[in-house]
Amino acid sequence: MRVLRIIAFGVGGVVALLLIAIVAVWLLVNPNHYKDRIVHAVRTSTGRDLALPGDIKLSVFPWIALELGPATLGNPVGFPSGEFLSVQHVALRVRLLPLLHRQLQIGRIEIDQPDLHLQKNAAGKGNWQDFGQHGAGSGNDASTGGAQNASMFQSLAGVRVTRGRFTLDNLSVSDLNLDIGNIVQQSQGRYGLAQLKLAGQLQRAPGTPAIALQLTTASLDLDLQAQTLRAPSITLQLASAKLSMAVNGERIVDQPEITGTVALEPVSVRTLLPQLGMSLSATRDPQAFSRLQFMGEFRYGNQSLRLENLAAQLDDSHLQGSAALKDLTTLATDFKLTLDHIDLDRYRAPIATAAAPAAPVGKPTELPASPLKALEVQGSFKIGEAKFSGIRLTDVELNLQAHSGLIQLPALKARMYGGVYAGVVTYDVRGPLPQLQLDQRLTGVDMLPLLKDAAHSQRLSGRGNATLVLAGYGLDSDALLKSLTGHVELNLANGAIEGVDLGYEIGAAQAVLKQQLPSGNNTRRTNFDAFKMSAAVTDGIASTNDLIIGTPYLRISGAGTTNLVSKAIDLRLKATILKAPPGSPGADLSALTLAEIPVSITGTADQPKVRPDLQGLIKSQLKQKAQDLLKGKLKGLFGIH
Repeated sequence: MRVLRIIAFGVGGVVALLLIAIVAVWLLVNPNHYKDRIVHAVRTSTGRDLALPGDIKLSVFPWIALELGPATLGNPVGFPSGEFLSVQHVALRVRLLPLLHRQLQIGRIEIDQPDLHLQKNAAGKGNWQDFGQHGAGSGNDASTGGAQNASMFQSLAGVRVTRGRFTLDNLSVSDLNLDIGNIVQQSQGRYGLAQLKLAGQLQRAPGTPAIALQLTTASLDLDLQAQTLRAPSITLQLASAKLSMAVNGERIVDQPEITGTVALEPVSVRTLLPQLGMSLSATRDPQAFSRLQFMGEFRYGNQSLRLENLAAQLDDSHLQGSAALKDLTTLATDFKLTLDHIDLDRYRAPIATAAAPAAPVGKPTELPASPLKALEVQGSFKIGEAKFSGIRLTDVELNLQAHSGLIQLPALKARMYGGVYAGVVTYDVRGPLPQLQLDQRLTGVDMLPLLKDAAHSQRLSGRGNATLVLAGYGLDSDALLKSLTGHVELNLANGAIEGVDLGYEIGAAQAVLKQQLPSGNNTRRTNFDAFKMSAAVTDGIASTNDLIIGTPYLRISGAGTTNLVSKAIDLRLKATILKAPPGSPGADLSALTLAEIPVSITGTADQPKVRPDLQGLIKSQLKQKAQDLLKGKLKGLFGIH
């Protein structure tokens, strides 16, 4: 019991001394004595004027605290007169014993309704730059409290900001709340921070939706003497997107160089964009843009930003490599990326239906020009498998070079439909009209599946080579097609022309001439052993003079034109029957063997119309009979039987 009485007496004595100390502070210390010192300290450390129009109050319950407000901090010289920062209320929790010795050591800071206005002047300098640099005076004179100021912030038990606001141009953050566990001055110019949490509502411009924003970090180490920054774990939450980072900084005052890691947790782009006040166009696949995530290492310095060891995923496509903004001013970019596979058709606009009609037919597409003039890009891209406009490619390789309005794809390569594609594309927007140059070559390609996927057409089959070398100019797609000049070549083997049975059509025409009904089997197909042609293209019109189609029964040659804009075709062919095919219509085609039969093909490339020339057919028959008659007379003349 005696021990308990001693303990109780000791505790009571400590409490009594504490109460006496609190009363002594309350009675003997006038916090307004520090007002001039505070104003001077702020002026010394920031070069800006601090206004404290109200009294500084001292409260001793439930803690020792200095309270002030409202308060304003002005803009630096060279900016319009106005407030850089204003607050409604500030509470400084202070340590008791140093205060009794007329030393101000702050334990915790609470700030209510701060309003921070960031802006740039006509010279492009921000009113936040040079903040913290000394103004007039050195701040080391004992009479100014310089030595004491160094001890004011050796340790803060924490900082709490409520209902704050931040603005920069049209960007603003409102309902800003900040909570910092504690801040410790570890040595001269070195500070440690623990448990930071910031939350607010971000608004990109007046009238746009507010976006929930949250930033947290477990610890941060800042050394102004060594100019280093360490933040091993930072989490940024913007709407439904969550970004995690680790940051290391060097020369953060003179020439910042920031390195670290960054990772975006899986997020639905479809959900995120509306939260950010942006819309996502409808896509053919309603599940497209459902998942986006990435991770990598970054480096910022000397006005450049580089991502290394990048691993990204969009839906089921995976991307790896590196990319860099070499100059943040010009946005000059380089990259080296590899993509495993992608179906780009998933992300295209939906195919129009009766309920959702397409845009008016024939409306030309405007070609991009102005946005590309400032493009500065150099890089390489490899894709394992790709699909675009129905065309399927594998082992795709491309290099992109863009400089001052000249965009080049100098070495396109891919495997497609059992063959190889190689091409060069040049797009020049340096002049008043965009200019396009194409050099495209297909080798050993199976044409039937290619045309089926690319043009939904099955009119031509066969395996072979194709070459397309064209150049044109214009502000839209129609103007470009009308200006195209160059040449095309096609060389196929062992294929067929679908939809047209030339042997049947010729036999049917002969049957009509003999007043007979056509018979036989119309296969609607003309098989060929060889299909060759070349065409010169001038002002959007392709003209050919050497079309040759070889079939087991026919030899076809011809010439004509194709309009690349309207797709109208006008071909004049000459079909020579080598022998009558099996099951030919009710007419003896053998009678026309080796006769040249004219055939016209008109209409469009999508819906061709094939008509044998009846007058030409009659002339061929008469010519054949005359030849037979002449041959018989010659035989009789020379006694040949």
